[in-house]
This record gives sequence, C-alpha cells and structure tokens, in this order.
Amino acid sequence: MKRHFLYFLFLLAAFNINAQSFPCTNISISNGLPSNSIRCLFKDSRGLLWIGTDGGLCSFDGLNFVVFNETNGLKHNQVWSIAEDKNHNLWISLYGAGVAKYDGKQFSYFNESDGLLSNSVRKIVYSTENECLILATETGLCLYDGRHFKSFTRNDSKFK
Repeated sequence: MKRHFLYFLFLLAAFNINAQSFPCTNISISNGLPSNSIRCLFKDSRGLLWIGTDGGLCSFDGLNFVVFNETNGLKHNQVWSIAEDKNHNLWISLYGAGVAKYDGKQFSYFNESDGLLSNSVRKIVYSTENECLILATETGLCLYDGRHFKSFTRNDSKFK
C-alpha cells in the first residue's frame, strides 16, 4: 500500500497533475520602487496598492508607481506599517519619526511631542468598531481617537 502511494506521488509530481500556475512578476527599484527592502503592503479602499519600504512610500495602480520620500514631501523614509481610517486617510508609521496621515493631497505628522508614546511605531491597525487607531510602539500601545493619544505600557496597573 505504501509503495502504491509513493508511486502515485511520483506520477503526480512528474506529470504536474492538477498543478495550478499563477502569473508572477518581480518588482524592484528598476521598476520604480524606492527600495528593495519592503516592510509592508496595504491595499486601500480605492484599490491602490501601497508599499512601505526603507526608502519611502510608494503607491501602485497596476501600471504606475508614485513614490513619496524625503526628497518630495515625506518626513522620513522608513515606512513600517500602513492603515486606512473610515475617512479614507492613510496612516503611515515612519519608524523612528512617529506617524504620518495622508489625506490624498498632503501629509500631517504626529510624534512624541503630540502625545504619541514613542516615535518608533512598528504597526498600525484601524479599529472600525472603536473608530480609533491602535499603534504598537517600542515601549507600549497607543490609541488615537482622532484628537488624543492614550498610552498603555507594561508598567500600567491595568496590565499586571
């Protein structure tokens, strides 16, 4: 019985029975990316693919790349996470420099001086249920309701 199973597996591999083939294209800086070091991917509500790299942020519509980096409006190049809120604003973690909000036209920036727990934001998630951003930083979690940051660290009594 075991021998028949192994023979079947060999035939399956040899003749590629039921194998599916998906088109795949590699993209790199030669195609328009600002860096080959990709940190995150995010598809927004309009269908644009946003790519966070160590060389900046990039949008891709299926044909063209648009790059945002320190040379054309983005405050910091290291993009680690991207989320979208209910108003279709993109929230971008600029690791080491806080977060940016992109409304489709311009960037607004938030950092520790605005109440953010740490400028080293690793991950951003938008909670539709609570209508707030959840930001995971090097030193704890931060919630942002559109007006105020609320921070939670390991030292908070709520987490002991």
